[in-house]
Amino acid sequence: MKGAFQTAITAEDFAARLQKLSSDQFEGRQPGTIGERMSTAYIKDQFERIGLKPGNKGSWFQTVPMMKVTVLDPTQVALAVNGSKSQLTLGIGADSVIGSLKGSPQVTLKDSPIVFVGYGVNAPDWNDYSDLDVAGKTVIALINDPGWGNQDPNLFKGAGADLLRALDLQVRGSRASRCRGLVHRSRNRRRGLSLERGGEWLDGSAIFVAQQ
Repeated sequence: MKGAFQTAITAEDFAARLQKLSSDQFEGRQPGTIGERMSTAYIKDQFERIGLKPGNKGSWFQTVPMMKVTVLDPTQVALAVNGSKSQLTLGIGADSVIGSLKGSPQVTLKDSPIVFVGYGVNAPDWNDYSDLDVAGKTVIALINDPGWGNQDPNLFKGAGADLLRALDLQVRGSRASRCRGLVHRSRNRRRGLSLERGGEWLDGSAIFVAQQ
């Protein structure tokens, strides 16, 4: 016997399912884990319960390749920047967050010239790379996007800060310009925009590096 359904979505019904998915039963729902599989199975069951049909050639799911990178020895990973008068070395964890997009077991970024690219955005309505040759170089980008930086409501998402979206724009822009790497400067935690690791804020000097 099928249950009766109503057309309206009630706050109580929505909250019940949200609380279910956010409970410890699903172990955080991290991709590639048992918690993710339990979560997707629960959502599929709810879709079937209300009479929906799968749209991916009879399947509820779509396979998406994913890659997880684990640093085996953090003491062997660092970012060294040589200036005209001094050298700056940033270790992983305390000073920076370093990641790779290559999927290689070993990544080396050596003797790469550095170019400042503003917000590092390459989009139809804003292109920081239009007059720059950055192929094979490492670029440094400001935090967030031009809308936030200029407090302009007509640019991107306007004055609202969206760190993850801006970082995605910067990675896309640097890859399209054939850069070797991207350095993303984080901000003070009082602005709510710093990178976070294990509940600890990586304040001020925090840097994200994406090897192209």
